[in-house]
Amino acid sequence: EKYTTGMQLQKELDVESDALDDNYTPYQIEFPLDAGCRKKISIVCTIEDAYEKDAFATAAAEMARFDALEKKAGYHDELAETLTIAADHFLAYRQSTGLMTVLAGLPWFTDWGRDTMIALTGLTLATGRYQDARDILTTFARYVHHGMWYFYAVGKYLDYTGTPEDYAFVQETIYPKLKEIIAAYEHGTDFSIYMEEDGLIHAGSGLDQVTWMDVRVGDW
Repeated sequence: EKYTTGMQLQKELDVESDALDDNYTPYQIEFPLDAGCRKKISIVCTIEDAYEKDAFATAAAEMARFDALEKKAGYHDELAETLTIAADHFLAYRQSTGLMTVLAGLPWFTDWGRDTMIALTGLTLATGRYQDARDILTTFARYVHHGMWYFYAVGKYLDYTGTPEDYAFVQETIYPKLKEIIAAYEHGTDFSIYMEEDGLIHAGSGLDQVTWMDVRVGDW
C-alpha cells in the first residue's frame, strides 16, 4: 500500500515560505513481537548509491567521530563539549570545491560569506579544527567580491595557529586577496563603502544594509 500524509509545517509558515507538505510513503512496515521479547530494528533512508546498511554501525561510527571532535577541541566541560558537537552541524563538505564550507541556514541559505566569517572562530578555531578553517578561507578566497568580510577571520586564524606554515599559507593563498580588499575600500566598493579624505571608512547611503542589524522594507 502507498500512503500520502498532508502536513503543515509551522516554521515554514512563520517565515512565509511553502508550508504545506505531502509526505509520500511508499511502504508499510510491520514487526511482530512476542510478549516480553526485545528486538533492535534499524531503518536506513538514503539517496546515496553506496551506504552502510546497518544503521547501528552508522550510529556507532558517528558517536566515535563525535568523541574524536571533542578530543581535538580539548575541553573538559560538558557545555563546551556540547557546543563543539553543535558546531559540527554547520560544517559541510562541498563537492564542487572539494573543501569544507559553512551552511548559514538550510534550507533558505547555503554558503554566505558574511555569516561564515563571523562564525569561523567559534565553529572551527575554538574547536581545534584548523584544517577546516584553512579550507573555508581557501574556498572564500576564490569568491572575494569587492572586499566584503574577510580580514577579521584571517587574523583570528593566525591568532589560533601562528606557525610558520600557517603564515606561509596566508602569504601565498590569502594575502593577494587582502590587497584586493584594501584597494576596494580605498577606491570605493559596494554599499557606498569607501575611504574618505581623512582615512576613515564611510559605509551606507541610507538604504544599504551594511550590518546584520539593518532591516529594509521597500525604500524604508
